[in-house]
Amino acid sequence: MNISMKKGLLALAGAVALAGAGSAQAVMFEYEGTTDFSGPGGSPTLTCTLNLTGDLTSGVVTVMNGTVTGPGLCPFVTVDNFNWTGMLSNLTGGGRFDLSMNDPRATVTDPTTGMPLFVCEGAVLGVTYPSVSAVTGTPPSVDLNNIVFGPNNCVVDGTLLRLVPTN
Repeated sequence: MNISMKKGLLALAGAVALAGAGSAQAVMFEYEGTTDFSGPGGSPTLTCTLNLTGDLTSGVVTVMNGTVTGPGLCPFVTVDNFNWTGMLSNLTGGGRFDLSMNDPRATVTDPTTGMPLFVCEGAVLGVTYPSVSAVTGTPPSVDLNNIVFGPNNCVVDGTLLRLVPTN
Protein backbone atom coordinates (compact mmCIF):
# COMPACT_ATOMS: atom_id res chain seq x y z
CA MET A 1 0.00 0.00 0.00
CA ASN A 2 1.49 3.34 -0.98
CA ILE A 3 1.77 6.36 1.35
CA SER A 4 -0.98 8.43 -0.28
CA MET A 5 -3.39 5.48 -0.03
CA LYS A 6 -2.55 5.08 3.68
CA LYS A 7 -3.18 8.80 4.25
CA GLY A 8 -6.49 8.52 2.44
CA LEU A 9 -7.60 5.56 4.55
CA LEU A 10 -6.54 7.34 7.74
CA ALA A 11 -8.49 10.43 6.72
CA LEU A 12 -11.57 8.29 5.93
CA ALA A 13 -11.31 6.47 9.28
CA GLY A 14 -11.01 9.82 11.08
CA ALA A 15 -14.05 11.21 9.27
CA VAL A 16 -16.12 8.14 10.15
CA ALA A 17 -15.08 8.41 13.81
CA LEU A 18 -16.01 12.11 13.93
CA ALA A 19 -19.33 11.49 12.22
CA GLY A 20 -20.16 8.78 14.76
CA ALA A 21 -19.22 11.01 17.69
CA GLY A 22 -21.45 13.80 16.42
CA SER A 23 -24.58 11.72 16.00
CA ALA A 24 -26.10 11.24 19.42
CA GLN A 25 -28.61 8.49 19.95
CA ALA A 26 -31.96 9.14 21.56
CA VAL A 27 -32.55 7.45 24.90
CA MET A 28 -36.22 6.62 25.42
CA PHE A 29 -37.53 7.44 28.91
CA GLU A 30 -40.56 6.93 31.10
CA TYR A 31 -41.17 8.76 34.38
CA GLU A 32 -44.06 8.28 36.79
CA GLY A 33 -45.10 9.62 40.17
CA THR A 34 -47.78 11.06 42.38
CA THR A 35 -48.50 14.71 41.77
CA ASP A 36 -50.81 17.29 43.28
CA PHE A 37 -52.48 19.37 40.61
CA SER A 38 -54.64 22.40 41.27
CA GLY A 39 -56.50 24.65 38.92
CA PRO A 40 -57.31 28.35 38.99
CA GLY A 41 -57.45 29.78 42.49
CA GLY A 42 -55.96 26.63 44.00
CA SER A 43 -59.01 24.42 43.72
CA PRO A 44 -59.79 21.73 43.17
CA THR A 45 -56.57 19.98 44.20
CA LEU A 46 -56.26 16.54 42.65
CA THR A 47 -53.72 13.94 43.76
CA CYS A 48 -53.06 11.78 40.71
CA THR A 49 -50.40 9.60 39.10
CA LEU A 50 -48.68 11.32 36.19
CA ASN A 51 -46.82 9.23 33.61
CA LEU A 52 -44.66 10.89 30.94
CA THR A 53 -42.73 9.25 28.10
CA GLY A 54 -40.34 10.63 25.53
CA ASP A 55 -36.66 10.77 24.67
CA LEU A 56 -33.44 12.51 25.60
CA THR A 57 -30.88 13.38 22.92
CA SER A 58 -27.73 15.38 23.76
CA GLY A 59 -29.43 16.96 26.75
CA VAL A 60 -32.64 17.84 24.88
CA VAL A 61 -35.69 16.46 26.68
CA THR A 62 -38.70 15.72 24.46
CA VAL A 63 -41.91 14.62 26.19
CA MET A 64 -44.06 12.86 23.59
CA ASN A 65 -46.94 11.41 25.60
CA GLY A 66 -48.52 11.55 29.03
CA THR A 67 -51.33 9.97 31.02
CA VAL A 68 -53.03 10.75 34.31
CA THR A 69 -54.60 8.07 36.49
CA GLY A 70 -55.93 7.81 40.02
CA PRO A 71 -59.07 8.38 42.09
CA GLY A 72 -61.82 11.01 41.80
CA LEU A 73 -61.42 13.35 38.85
CA CYS A 74 -57.96 12.01 37.92
CA PRO A 75 -59.28 9.87 35.04
CA PHE A 76 -60.85 13.05 33.64
CA VAL A 77 -57.53 14.92 33.44
CA THR A 78 -55.86 14.90 30.05
CA VAL A 79 -52.41 16.21 29.21
CA ASP A 80 -51.65 17.09 25.62
CA ASN A 81 -50.18 19.59 23.14
CA PHE A 82 -47.11 17.37 22.70
CA ASN A 83 -44.15 17.44 21.96
CA TRP A 84 -42.93 19.38 25.01
CA THR A 85 -39.22 20.13 24.87
CA GLY A 86 -36.54 21.48 27.16
CA MET A 87 -32.77 21.37 27.68
CA LEU A 88 -30.99 19.90 30.69
CA SER A 89 -28.84 22.59 32.31
CA ASN A 90 -26.19 20.12 33.51
CA LEU A 91 -25.28 16.88 31.71
CA THR A 92 -23.06 15.51 34.51
CA GLY A 93 -24.89 16.39 37.73
CA GLY A 94 -28.03 17.93 39.14
CA GLY A 95 -29.73 20.80 37.41
CA ARG A 96 -32.97 22.10 35.98
CA PHE A 97 -34.90 22.47 32.75
CA ASP A 98 -38.00 24.20 31.42
CA LEU A 99 -40.69 22.68 29.23
CA SER A 100 -41.58 25.61 27.06
CA MET A 101 -41.78 24.49 23.44
CA ASN A 102 -45.40 23.58 22.63
CA ASP A 103 -46.65 24.66 26.03
CA PRO A 104 -47.87 21.76 28.17
CA ARG A 105 -51.65 21.69 28.55
CA ALA A 106 -53.81 19.96 31.17
CA THR A 107 -57.59 19.82 30.92
CA VAL A 108 -59.95 18.69 33.66
CA THR A 109 -63.29 17.58 32.22
CA ASP A 110 -66.60 17.41 34.07
CA PRO A 111 -67.55 13.69 34.02
CA THR A 112 -71.28 14.56 33.91
CA THR A 113 -71.35 17.11 31.10
CA GLY A 114 -68.17 16.26 29.24
CA MET A 115 -67.31 19.97 29.23
CA PRO A 116 -63.97 21.30 30.52
CA LEU A 117 -64.03 22.42 34.15
CA PHE A 118 -60.77 24.25 33.53
CA VAL A 119 -57.78 24.24 31.18
CA CYS A 120 -54.21 25.04 32.17
CA GLU A 121 -51.68 25.75 29.45
CA GLY A 122 -48.28 27.34 29.64
CA ALA A 123 -44.57 26.83 30.04
CA VAL A 124 -43.55 24.59 32.94
CA LEU A 125 -40.50 26.39 34.30
CA GLY A 126 -38.05 25.14 36.90
CA VAL A 127 -38.22 21.34 36.71
CA THR A 128 -35.25 20.11 38.77
CA TYR A 129 -33.29 16.85 38.93
CA PRO A 130 -30.68 15.59 41.42
CA SER A 131 -28.19 13.98 39.01
CA VAL A 132 -27.89 12.13 35.70
CA SER A 133 -26.99 8.54 34.92
CA ALA A 134 -23.43 8.11 33.66
CA VAL A 135 -24.76 5.30 31.45
CA THR A 136 -27.88 6.84 29.86
CA GLY A 137 -27.62 10.56 30.66
CA THR A 138 -31.12 10.51 32.15
CA PRO A 139 -31.99 11.84 35.62
CA PRO A 140 -33.16 9.21 38.17
CA SER A 141 -36.05 11.51 39.05
CA VAL A 142 -37.50 14.90 38.20
CA ASP A 143 -39.05 17.27 40.73
CA LEU A 144 -42.03 19.50 40.02
CA ASN A 145 -41.82 21.75 43.09
CA ASN A 146 -45.05 23.78 43.23
CA ILE A 147 -44.59 24.89 39.64
CA VAL A 148 -47.12 27.52 38.60
CA PHE A 149 -47.99 27.45 34.90
CA GLY A 150 -50.43 29.09 32.55
CA PRO A 151 -52.41 32.31 32.83
CA ASN A 152 -54.83 30.58 35.24
CA ASN A 153 -51.98 30.02 37.74
CA CYS A 154 -52.39 26.27 37.83
CA VAL A 155 -49.95 24.44 40.13
CA VAL A 156 -48.30 21.03 39.83
CA ASP A 157 -46.24 19.53 42.64
CA GLY A 158 -44.60 16.11 42.96
CA THR A 159 -41.68 13.87 42.07
CA LEU A 160 -41.58 11.56 39.05
CA LEU A 161 -39.27 8.54 39.23
CA ARG A 162 -37.54 7.11 36.17
CA LEU A 163 -39.01 3.73 35.15
CA VAL A 164 -37.16 3.45 31.81
CA PRO A 165 -34.25 3.21 31.20
CA THR A 166 -33.52 1.18 34.31
CA ASN A 167 -29.94 2.48 34.79
